[in-house]
Amino acid sequence: MMRVYIMDAGGLDAADIYADALQLVDPERREQLESRIGKPAVLSLSAGLLIQRAYYDWHRKPGY
Repeated sequence: MMRVYIMDAGGLDAADIYADALQLVDPERREQLESRIGKPAVLSLSAGLLIQRAYYDWHRKPGY
């Protein structure tokens, strides 16, 4: 079975939401993203969040 993950990254354009979302990624990635600005940073953060979600879904135990 294949899953497709889609995310509307438009909400991350707001500085406060972007800062909150940065707290969801690992510290090394957060440090890299804090030095970026604009659309490339938003898209990179969005991709990282989608990857984390896919990883979680893949490894979660049945029944959770």
